[in-house]
Amino acid sequence: IFTLGIKGLGPLTEEGSGLLIMAIAGGALVVVQGWLADHYGLQTSFLLTAACELYVLFYALWGSKTTNALPDQHIEA
Repeated sequence: IFTLGIKGLGPLTEEGSGLLIMAIAGGALVVVQGWLADHYGLQTSFLLTAACELYVLFYALWGSKTTNALPDQHIEA
């Protein structure tokens, strides 16, 4: 999934891979997961990690794709 997420980023590959890793293992999420574990239980707190992994999957399959910024133009003769 990670490889699919950074595929085709060209010169932005390093930035994209860094953002994917920070989104999952960044310092803020560890604190939030600890808070969730304290208030809702350890197993429930892993839903946060699962949500991040699902985002990586979304990004790999659809989010990293570029679209044509200009609409097709039809020229009538």
